[in-house]
Amino acid sequence: MKLPIILNENSDLLLFSSEEELTSYIEPIDVKNNEYVAYDANGKLLSLLVEAQEYKGRLFGKKTREIVKISSSSNIQKPSELKSSIEEYLINVNVLDKSEALTLSELIFKLKEFLRV
Repeated sequence: MKLPIILNENSDLLLFSSEEELTSYIEPIDVKNNEYVAYDANGKLLSLLVEAQEYKGRLFGKKTREIVKISSSSNIQKPSELKSSIEEYLINVNVLDKSEALTLSELIFKLKEFLRV
């Protein structure tokens, strides 16, 4: 998986520089409701999964909580879909002109600058 990770939530894009940053941001219920589409920097589709994790409670022994995990085991590549999503987003926030033709890497750089990540 090539960082950063781009998260698309109904055409609102977020960018994360690590898996840990992403998994601490998103909530398991949103993953269960399929609220997100996640890509790596090459446009590889990433799977977001919810897993049960046991931990030791302070008073009552073992407890279980849900955590979000990322899987990059999929071989589905969607660079043109990611590129279109970033272009649309940057045009909507007046960062990109419709006539500009940028590569996926250049678009990710512009997105990173705009989001100040």
